[in-house]
Formats: sequence, C-alpha cells, structure tokens
Amino acid sequence: MFQERYIETVICRIFYEASCASGKMSLRQFQKSLFSTRIKTLGNNVELNNTQDYFSYKHFYVLYCKFWTLDNDHDLMLTAEDLFQYNEQALNPRVIERLVSYGQIQAFSRNRTQKQQLTYLDYIWFLLHEVDKTSPKAIEYWFRMLDEDGDGVLSGYELEMYWQEQMDKQKLMFHEFEEITFDDILRQMCDLIQPATYGQFTLMDLKKNGFFAERFLDTFLHLEKFTLHECIQGCVRLKLQEGNYDTTYLCGWDRYTEMEYQQLIAMDQIAMASGVKDDEEEESDSAPGTPTSDASMSQDKDEEPEHVDWKLSWLAKSQALQDAS
Repeated sequence: MFQERYIETVICRIFYEASCASGKMSLRQFQKSLFSTRIKTLGNNVELNNTQDYFSYKHFYVLYCKFWTLDNDHDLMLTAEDLFQYNEQALNPRVIERLVSYGQIQAFSRNRTQKQQLTYLDYIWFLLHEVDKTSPKAIEYWFRMLDEDGDGVLSGYELEMYWQEQMDKQKLMFHEFEEITFDDILRQMCDLIQPATYGQFTLMDLKKNGFFAERFLDTFLHLEKFTLHECIQGCVRLKLQEGNYDTTYLCGWDRYTEMEYQQLIAMDQIAMASGVKDDEEEESDSAPGTPTSDASMSQDKDEEPEHVDWKLSWLAKSQALQDAS
C-alpha cells in the first residue's frame, strides 16, 4: 500500500508542477513539468531521499504522514472535522468549509465518494499551496477559496466575514487582546496591495507581488501566520530565511519538508525506544512510523465514536486555557 501511495504522490505532483488541474495535460504543460529532464537524473545510484523534486521520497513521507494523522478513520478521505485539526486547528471553520466544498482537484475526481471531502491527492495540492502562498498557483488557489460569489473580485464584504472568524478565534485563545477592526485591516491591505479600486482586490492585484500576496492571504486564512507577519517588519519570509530560523511557518517547501521529516523520524525513534509500536507494524516492509493497513490504525469497528461538533471545539480549547491559568 505504501508503494502505491508513493506512485500516486509522484503522479499528482507532476500534474501540480504542470499546473494541470483538469487531468488532461497539454504538450506545453508537460514541458513545464520538466518531467523529461528530471527522469534523466534518476538511476541506480540516486538516493531518492536527497532529491528535491516530485520524486523525493522524503517529500512523499511528509505528505502522507501528515495526511494520515488527520485521516481519523483512515479511509483516505478528509472531512471538515478531519481538516479542522490541521496544524493544531490553524484554519478557521469558514475556510475549512470552503476547502471541503471547492478544494477538489478535477484530475483526481474518480476516487471521490462524496463531494464534501478531500482525497489524499486533493490534500497534496492543499498542503503545497498552504506552505508557500507566494507562487502564482497558490495565489490562484486561495483567491478561489476566498471569492465566495465567484465574481473575480475579493470585496470588503467577503473579506470581513473571514476577518471576523479570525477575531472570534483570537477571543477564544486569549483572555485579553487588542481587537483590530476590519476597517483598519482593510486600509492596511489596500496600502499593501494597492488595488485599482479601494477595497476590491483582483487576482491580478495579488499576483503583482507574491510576498505581499502571502501576507494578504494569511491575514484572512491563518491567524498564527498573520501574527508572525505583524510581529516582524518588512518581508517576513526573507528575514526568516536570512536568520536561519527553525520554523515551518513562512519557509520554502524544501525547508518545510526537511524540518518535518526530521521531526517525524525523531518521533518514530522515540516510539520505537519506548516500545509503543505494534509488532505488526515493526515487521512490515513499510517506512518507519507509517501504518501498513487501515485495520492496524483504525478504531475498533464495534466501538461507536463519540460525535463532537468540530466547530465547538474552539470553545473547549478556550475553557482549557482558562483552567490552566
């Protein structure tokens, strides 16, 4: 099963590099993927862990393990409840609902059983876009998520709903904080992006500068990354790279996968040392720390899982913070 997931990941990332979400790749898109060039670099002496392209086993390992952690029932499909746990609940419910509704990639729709879910291949595109929002592909992806009425313009009305979600989350996380009004945020974003019409942002406006676009998108999508932007003056991504900070926030894809891979390996070694691993998993031929079958990791079918409203989990998290203080 693990080998099959690796092959699927390579194919999915080739289509991603070619910007081919339709599943029908043209010659121009094929050339853009650089497949011919990269296939020539492979050989018997090539270590796939050391490559930095879509053949990288290390990249695959991070993608699949991160997905498996979210996929609670291990059916290779992510529901809104699953996705809500991404990066310690980094994304707000409105963004998640948009993702499970409109984050499906047409090229891989044949494996889909329900519309309001993301497959593993959908998740690959999501994570590639989420880690680095500076690329044109990522800007297009998130613009489509935020553009709820599909008119090609992010209006103040749409953005205010997402900003309110950010403020609601901050209220739950912190006892005291200085609330930033949407009018202040809108002025900041207009100064940053310089749209042709005040308060109306087009895809072309955002694509003028990928670093500015990332800050704009994180403002409405990811509270922790927005806070990081606010704390550091100038281009946060460049300063983090120059300072060699060990953070998976606002770094390139290669650096992100390297740090995540080392963390996964370290966690796996700790688990092996403490004897947590099942004998079945240790005897398998899959990679360390990776489940070999749905049965070995899934919940006992005889047990009925307790249903919890995922949107209300913020309330429980807030109460836990209050109790701790």
